[in-house]
Amino acid sequence: MLRELSGGKLPEPAFALLKEVLGRPISMGTWLELAWRLAAMLPSTSTDAAVQAARSLVTVDGKPSDLTKEIQETIVPDRNVFSHAVTPTEEAIAQAEGPLHGLWQRFKRAIEGLGASQLVVRAELVDFETTGNARYKLRILQGGSDHFPIREETVHGKLLENWCYLLRPEGVAPLALAPVVSCSYSEESHRREVFVARTLAVEPGAKIDAMGVVSTTKVRLKVPE
Repeated sequence: MLRELSGGKLPEPAFALLKEVLGRPISMGTWLELAWRLAAMLPSTSTDAAVQAARSLVTVDGKPSDLTKEIQETIVPDRNVFSHAVTPTEEAIAQAEGPLHGLWQRFKRAIEGLGASQLVVRAELVDFETTGNARYKLRILQGGSDHFPIREETVHGKLLENWCYLLRPEGVAPLALAPVVSCSYSEESHRREVFVARTLAVEPGAKIDAMGVVSTTKVRLKVPE
């Protein structure tokens, strides 16, 4: 989004922030910090649903919002504990269920503007148009990951293979999610999977590590040109 608002170039403050984590594994806590610090660079007056969703992580003056603080204090520590082979007891799960459910509902309300958009990946180019639009077959990345539905859409601009986009309504150009979110066929799991970057790079051609959203499948990806 910052690239889109800056004519396709990553603003220097955003690049300076990302330089702090380039090339090394990124923890959930670091992802959250990157998210709110980058969100603070977005215009608070924007009516774009993606910007508004991101800005829910910060206050008007660019500080972590109450939602962000609650995720930092509640979700991140639990995730770190249970991701390191600690099995929670039924009692611990029951005790945490109520507050976590409430936080999940607040988070969904904060990003509800994205409900009119869809996560997609290019399946096939059908045709180019002289207007700068193109007709594509797109995989709609929702539901069962073994059978993502495909439909044709006319979009503005070019879609890269294997990289995900946020398909926005009313003819707005799709928002590129490279080099963070991708979708491709995995030889390891024998199915198409959505992957999220585990490491980051910004130079075209540089390699990043990514992991499956609903699996432990790992892939090595190249940052697109």
